[in-house]
Amino acid sequence: MRCSREFRILVVSRLPALTQHPDGHAYFKMLQYVLWSTMTDRDTGRLLMPYNVVADIVGIVGIVGTVGTVGTVGKHPHDKHFRAYAWLDAFSRDVLPLNPSEYRFVDGKTRTINPDIPADIQDALRADRQVKDRKDWVWFTDGSSVSRRSLHRSIQEEEDAVVGMAQAAGKDHPAGELMDFLLTQPQDCLQRVLARNWPSVKEAVFALPGETPKQRATRKWCERVLDSLHERRTIYYRAARRSPRVYAIGSTIHCSPGGSAS
Repeated sequence: MRCSREFRILVVSRLPALTQHPDGHAYFKMLQYVLWSTMTDRDTGRLLMPYNVVADIVGIVGIVGTVGTVGTVGKHPHDKHFRAYAWLDAFSRDVLPLNPSEYRFVDGKTRTINPDIPADIQDALRADRQVKDRKDWVWFTDGSSVSRRSLHRSIQEEEDAVVGMAQAAGKDHPAGELMDFLLTQPQDCLQRVLARNWPSVKEAVFALPGETPKQRATRKWCERVLDSLHERRTIYYRAARRSPRVYAIGSTIHCSPGGSAS
């Protein structure tokens, strides 16, 4: 995810473990998820924190600094001995509290988190989002400048991953023919519509009411959706495992209130 250089400097100054801890790079990736993810629990509004997401964030080199806490040095995070909760607990001590819930396999409930993000970081991020144009964008995880080439590469890598998910169903799936049809449809029209209406979309989101907890939660959710749409303005669909139903992958304009009318 990209952000302003000023915002990243503020984050580093407020959360020094991001640059001083041996697990700093993985911590940056976790904080990026905390600040921008749209994976929330429908009932509680808390961020979903599945095991596989933690494992992907940590990566092979992200567990060096957790000796004695996670006890997985030399292990791949997807190894069965990797303990996601212990790593989340280490992040909570070193960076900021995540307040994770327990993973309840019997109830089919994945773990969720409710991060204690400092108020000044939340305010700065919201101000960052409202800037119309900026020339000092940097990549949040490593602080390098966002060039046209690196932005295009990032978008293309995400597109390839999303298309791969869309193709995973296979032709023998009940929705196989529909998926083939949807994958061949051009995305140009949607991208042009979004580009043309983008200022109005942002204005509408930032004008959403925030008087009640539910309204504030809705507004925060929509702001996160906007962040995702800065990177990718396409819609690809994924088929349900044992059903002909299909659903959009990731964040799309339809995730926001009135998105279908944009």
